[in-house]
Amino acid sequence: MPIVREKMKREDLFQRILDTLREWPNLDQQIFAQAHYHGQSIETISSSLNLDMEEVRLILQHRDRELYAALRKQAAGAMQ
Repeated sequence: MPIVREKMKREDLFQRILDTLREWPNLDQQIFAQAHYHGQSIETISSSLNLDMEEVRLILQHRDRELYAALRKQAAGAMQ
């Protein structure tokens, strides 16, 4: 059963990530996906979306913190 439990944990984690991302504005979702799923640099993202590099950096910082906080909250709830 440990393999099944691990698979369930991964699925729960993936679902929590998706749920959190869906709550964000479309632009923030795009920036996050380009950075974390497509491996694009802040410079590339800012150029492709016609945004200031600092704005992209700040959005990424904010959303990274928000996602990690949501995942920590889920992990704490799972331990109870």
